[in-house]
Amino acid sequence: MHIEAVQTVANELLAATLEAGVGRPVTLSIELFARLTSVRVRCPGDVDLRDEPFGLRENVLQGLAFAWGKRIYADGSVDLWAEVARPVAASS
Repeated sequence: MHIEAVQTVANELLAATLEAGVGRPVTLSIELFARLTSVRVRCPGDVDLRDEPFGLRENVLQGLAFAWGKRIYADGSVDLWAEVARPVAASS
């Protein structure tokens, strides 16, 4: 289930860049931490994560990630990011 959630979140972030028509390069990175998986998409231009009129992308991200957003840098590039909680292993 966790892998599918990370794949879906990455797909939503990448789709936002495609819909925004930003140029290349677009870089996807996934980083594993003890309690979360961090998904980042870096692109050279601004991207709006809100998809009108229904906000489906926001609903998907909200359902699968405990935090998400975008960071805009001084050079105009943008990081879209989402943090997906990792499942806690059951202790015996």
